[in-house]
Amino acid sequence: MLISVKCIDDEIIQTEYPRVQTLEANRITESGAVLNAEIIYQGNQEIIEYGFVWDQEENPTIESSEKRIIADKITTGGFSAQVETTLKENKIYYVRAYAKNNEYLVYGINTAFFSLGSEAANIEDFYPKTGNWGDTIILKGRHFSYLSNNNHVLFKDISSKVISSSDTTITCIVPDGINDENVSIYLNVANQQAVAKNKFELTVPEIQSFYPMKATFGDTIEFIGKNFSAVNEKNIISFNEHQAEVISSSKTKLSVIVPTSVNTHQSKVRLTLNLKSSSAEELFEVLAPKIFKVSPESGSSNTLIKITGDNFNPDKIGDTISFEKNYGEVVEASKKEMTVRIPFGTYTNRFIKVGVTVAGQTTYDSSLFTLEEPWIKRENVQSDVVNRYRATSFSLLNNAYVGLGSHSRNNLSNLSNDFYKYDPIQNSWLKISDFPGTGLSLATSFTIGNYAYVGTGRSSSGNTNEFWRYDPASDSWKQIESFPYAVSAAKGFSIDGRGYVFIENYSDNLWSYDPSIDKWTKMPGLDFDIGGGDYTINKGFVVEGKIYIAMSRNQSYTHLFEFDTETQQWTKKSGLDYSGAYGNYMGAGFSIDNVGYIMGEKSVYEYNYLSDSWKELSDFPIVDYYYYYPTSFVLDGKAYYGTGSYEPSAYEPSFWEYDPNYE
Repeated sequence: MLISVKCIDDEIIQTEYPRVQTLEANRITESGAVLNAEIIYQGNQEIIEYGFVWDQEENPTIESSEKRIIADKITTGGFSAQVETTLKENKIYYVRAYAKNNEYLVYGINTAFFSLGSEAANIEDFYPKTGNWGDTIILKGRHFSYLSNNNHVLFKDISSKVISSSDTTITCIVPDGINDENVSIYLNVANQQAVAKNKFELTVPEIQSFYPMKATFGDTIEFIGKNFSAVNEKNIISFNEHQAEVISSSKTKLSVIVPTSVNTHQSKVRLTLNLKSSSAEELFEVLAPKIFKVSPESGSSNTLIKITGDNFNPDKIGDTISFEKNYGEVVEASKKEMTVRIPFGTYTNRFIKVGVTVAGQTTYDSSLFTLEEPWIKRENVQSDVVNRYRATSFSLLNNAYVGLGSHSRNNLSNLSNDFYKYDPIQNSWLKISDFPGTGLSLATSFTIGNYAYVGTGRSSSGNTNEFWRYDPASDSWKQIESFPYAVSAAKGFSIDGRGYVFIENYSDNLWSYDPSIDKWTKMPGLDFDIGGGDYTINKGFVVEGKIYIAMSRNQSYTHLFEFDTETQQWTKKSGLDYSGAYGNYMGAGFSIDNVGYIMGEKSVYEYNYLSDSWKELSDFPIVDYYYYYPTSFVLDGKAYYGTGSYEPSAYEPSFWEYDPNYE
């Protein structure tokens, strides 16, 4: 209970609470003043505390004002206190004496005096003398203020938070921002400053060890050392430049989470505290990823697979999944499982290793993943010069051959006579003997037995009718009987030990070659009306011993004609209503397992001879352009397609494998 009392004519009223009278201050000097009071009645209980409170506002209290506590026992009589602190110069102060027992706190009336000042505070010592930002420091001395806000503590020029204070003790916090190793401590009370004799030493953190030294993302690492901060946020732990989360801390131990942003196998670990840094002597290592299973074990572009294993980055940005040189999209990720989208791209193999790269470390699945894509890229076609355009190709005895052609789309006299052999198992090219005739473009070819036959085409002086036989066993060429006409862009086929060549714009447009007698024989020509005017041979293929010729006129509907070599009859079949299949200068024709195919600008079209119908299949992977005058061949149930040009002066050396089993 709080009571304020006033003594009137020295009348003493018997009460339970004490009576106290504030007297006038005296001996007022620049060093302070003497405050005086009198206990005029003790009350019914013992006085346990008494003293003075003062402030520049009336009615000061012990809770919110400066005070002097006197603990000596007293019953009645006068008491005084020499005040040598917290008094500002030339200020009026109001003073009240007080007395306190176990039930009552009693104040005397206000008296006032004019202050001439007081002595400065004195910091006699402080401890601890070393520490970090946020540490608690205790100052010991004299003439401090009981009011925390009236004690202005600075470490150099940075203010410190005062937690508690008395006239002899101040508890404060080392402020953030100091970075000098030795810092002076200042105390301002009542406009007067004191400085500690000793300087506060800002300690440098030190990492002595950490464990484990190898871990993965999200794992907890324990750091042992000294001069850490007990506040998590004060300890800045970095793995290289990647800051980690501190989950617990003391002066000697930190618990830290490995950040998912770490992107290198090894990291220098650094602790920064109070702008001071310390690095561990040993490097931290991210554990390499492990692949246990890829499921399913096959798939096509844009489909999802799951990869189970360990040490993946739970932040999907930190995981790189490779399918050869293509990179899949990580849809979801955890430490032990990822969901990945198979990328669309250029592949050089259909059976590939799936790789997971985490923090610069790559691990491959022990099993091969089957890419269910009909098109994959193979090794580029070789050439004695950079470009190959309007080339000729054939397959023979488990190998394929590409050669001849022009090296300039604008200068058709710039011709080649080189040839290269392709090994599909090694996916490699090997140069063979040059074609002995003149350089040619738009030549045709076919194979019979162990030999290939190459001829006709355009030379630098015009079309030619020369024909040559190639023997791979001796890598040699031998000239055979010339073709009846000097032509180019003919189509060659072979059926039952004979070669066939179809040419355009002649009435006798189909010829057969018998290698046993080295003789060309005219066959019944195609004389069907397809709308009048010249037609252009588009593509051709052989199915069930029959020749199929696709041709168009004026870049429109593609017509299909069948020639039966047994009956020697021509039959018109279902055409293909797609302008992208037109022209002899785009796409190709081939057959695989008695199914005919036409490659248009972008898509593959399948012909079923039993139902006389067409079906559009997958698009060619190159979507930005299409090939002019490409070449193609078939090996082991797969078609190969490439070369040509795609702009007036741009040439394409790439070659692609097409497997219809993955449609």
